[in-house]
Amino acid sequence: MRKNLSLIVLVLVVILVFASFFQEDVRSYILYRHHHVFLINALWHFLAGYYFVVFARGVLARYTVDRPVALTGQLATQFLGGMNFAVSLLAILVIVYPVEPQKPLFLFFAAANFSQFALDCLVHKRGYVNLKFLEITIVDGLVTVLNLFYFFRP
Repeated sequence: MRKNLSLIVLVLVVILVFASFFQEDVRSYILYRHHHVFLINALWHFLAGYYFVVFARGVLARYTVDRPVALTGQLATQFLGGMNFAVSLLAILVIVYPVEPQKPLFLFFAAANFSQFALDCLVHKRGYVNLKFLEITIVDGLVTVLNLFYFFRP
């Protein structure tokens, strides 16, 4: 848990430092135009990408019930990590280079997180993962709801 927290703090600091090159008052900039939502998306997808690419075998060993961990599963997890890095990059770019309107972006991030949430629920139902995977499922669901909230907000 301590490693996860330190990684989250590190990523947050890197994003804030990166954003500070483009804006003088970083705090007001991050809160400008719902950037905090994009920051949450950037962090969540960056962490997923990091763990899926760097620790693919360990992630599968922690959360799945199949043994031994298959090489094809590791490669698929690393591919998913690469996709999460791309989604994280998009969220960072929206923070650094604000665009209007933002509603399509909220819908994009909602769809990205919902697709993961739906698959999380499916693998739970089929018994492919253990109960520890519930933490990922819950966050995928919460981030989906957060993005939908800002998409439907007037």
